[in-house]
Amino acid sequence: MSNTSKLNVGGSGEGFGITRLGGHQHGSNSLGVWLSGAIRLGLSDTVSFENYHGVGVVDAKLSRDELIDAKEIHRQLCAASINGPVHEVPVKRR
Repeated sequence: MSNTSKLNVGGSGEGFGITRLGGHQHGSNSLGVWLSGAIRLGLSDTVSFENYHGVGVVDAKLSRDELIDAKEIHRQLCAASINGPVHEVPVKRR
């Protein structure tokens, strides 16, 4: 049986991505979420993981409840990109 992914996320369509900030001595981990329900986890920094060693890409599908949450996160991110963050700390200009 092949380890080749059967999930075609295609890299296009509406969604959002998260990449960890900081560190990067051994790489970075990232998560892509598509509103179709597909997710892709990219792992290249697994030094501190107890049960996973190495690098790789994990494809999966969100459950119905997880997809509802993902769509709400997407809505909030889009609103913040248009209107600015609601809880932004004001910066006094000199």
